[in-house]
Amino acid sequence: IAARDGGGDASANFKLRLAIEKAREANMPKDNIDRAVKRGTGELGGITLENITYEAYAPGGAAILIDVNTDNRNRAISSIKAILHKYGAKLAESGAVGYLFHPRGIMTVKGDDIESTELAIIESGADDYTADANGSFAVFTPPKETAMVAKTLEEAGLTVENVELSQEPINTVMIEDPKTAQTLMTLMEQLEELDDVSSVYSNFDIKEVSI
Repeated sequence: IAARDGGGDASANFKLRLAIEKAREANMPKDNIDRAVKRGTGELGGITLENITYEAYAPGGAAILIDVNTDNRNRAISSIKAILHKYGAKLAESGAVGYLFHPRGIMTVKGDDIESTELAIIESGADDYTADANGSFAVFTPPKETAMVAKTLEEAGLTVENVELSQEPINTVMIEDPKTAQTLMTLMEQLEELDDVSSVYSNFDIKEVSI
């Protein structure tokens, strides 16, 4: 899909570059990657994939976005509906919960010096960042600026990893009931395991319980 939408040159097509990097991380053979790119650009015949985003209402007032890449829309929606029904969730109309999320680029950035790394992030064009205890930074960007920010940080001598496009919740729904929390986590896991599903996003957070 990335090759179809933006061409087969990974150096000029950031989405394709991300897809190829993820395929390599999963140890996909180079020949398989090359064939997939050529199918996308029309050089090879074969399966045509659709990219669809489904929206769902989930228990506890949570919302879910389900990104699908499929060659069979009917199979995909049937599998998704079955899992949603099993865990007390249901499909929503397009736009019903999508407005609760906004697309963002996200990446992990590391450097030798925390202060200089933080300064480079601020000057890179990123719109937000957070630091963890290990000295790494989660850097957030507008979707269209993700490639530019990643390249700028790499050129500054920083290590840039896990670059991806995501759907971030604008606000989160706190789930305090342990049973509902377990249901939601299982629901997310079951959806993510479907072959047609590429990503699942939600807006719930789980209250930590002291033991």
